[in-house]
Amino acid sequence: FLEHSLDNGGKLTIKGNISDFYRNMIARDGIQEGTQLSYYDEASVFLPKGNNSLVAGINISGNDYSGKQPINSPVPTFNIFTAGAFAQYNWQFTEGGTIETGLRLDKPTGNTFFALPRLAGFYRFNKHWATRAGFGMGYKMPDPLDLLNNDTARNYNLVYNPGLKAEISYGYNAELNYKLTWDDNSLFINQAFFMTDVERPVFDQVTGGNSVLVNLTTATETKGSDTYMKLSVHRWEFYLGYTFTNATNNWYAASNSRIPLTAKNRMAFVLTREIEKKWKFGLEGSWFGQQYRDDGTLTPSYFVTAIMICRNLGEHFTLVLNGENLLDYRMSNNESLYAGSITNPVFKPLWAPIDGRVINFSVRWKLEGRK
Repeated sequence: FLEHSLDNGGKLTIKGNISDFYRNMIARDGIQEGTQLSYYDEASVFLPKGNNSLVAGINISGNDYSGKQPINSPVPTFNIFTAGAFAQYNWQFTEGGTIETGLRLDKPTGNTFFALPRLAGFYRFNKHWATRAGFGMGYKMPDPLDLLNNDTARNYNLVYNPGLKAEISYGYNAELNYKLTWDDNSLFINQAFFMTDVERPVFDQVTGGNSVLVNLTTATETKGSDTYMKLSVHRWEFYLGYTFTNATNNWYAASNSRIPLTAKNRMAFVLTREIEKKWKFGLEGSWFGQQYRDDGTLTPSYFVTAIMICRNLGEHFTLVLNGENLLDYRMSNNESLYAGSITNPVFKPLWAPIDGRVINFSVRWKLEGRK
């Protein structure tokens, strides 16, 4: 990482990373072994001018995989190299209003250029109300190693598909914020809406005992809303959130196009209390609505809770006691985790926790005092 300050207040930044690691996974048709080299390098410049700013740069990234065994591995040696350029321009047109524009151009190996625009705006009406909206495009190159990472790798024979194409996404979002403060108390409410379309989504198709990744001919559409509230009153803090998600793809069925294992309704809360900066207590709960399994049946909804107790001993030591899944809700209490026999199991997709209650205790030691 290298950063150089320019005379006009700008900055020149050069950064990069590289990782080389070994992969070993047991699949139905043998041990999949290989080495993988991944890297990312970027050079960018930041140029401010008044209420405007520009960030522009270039980057390269790569993913090299070399399979060692078996000789007939379903994932052969491959190389994915991408060269790109990007720019983002921010304009603060008023004290409370900002517009952000951006464009990225990427050229992966064996593909045409991807042009990915981005546009976002933020405006604060007054000290209580603010709004934000945005649009952006993205893409994801198919990773042949996803074939090994999928749960079906242990249940089916893997077949490599060299004709996979990149997924392309279109994302839209809008939100409205409200904030109120009085004395030492505060209330914050955020209401957000989102929608994402993914064209040519990659899907794991199982036929005749074989598992192969393919591009679906229909788009996956995800739309919904997210409601979030934070209330702080006399050292009590309360967080409440609700998420509505409708994720569909007509490929599944015209009568039920819902994406499996995606809860349409979710809710969560957190309640915390701090006492004289010595004690801190927290209670957390999450509720998950029904989800469709792969066979079209519905799972039950469920609720999980957790608790935390924290005690500060001076400025350096902190004791933390955590308890998770206190109601001991497990998928295995409703159905078996696999079909078939123990010697030849077919594992089912997980839709709920598989661990029971978990209690852990930790001691934290800080070399520096609290600020």
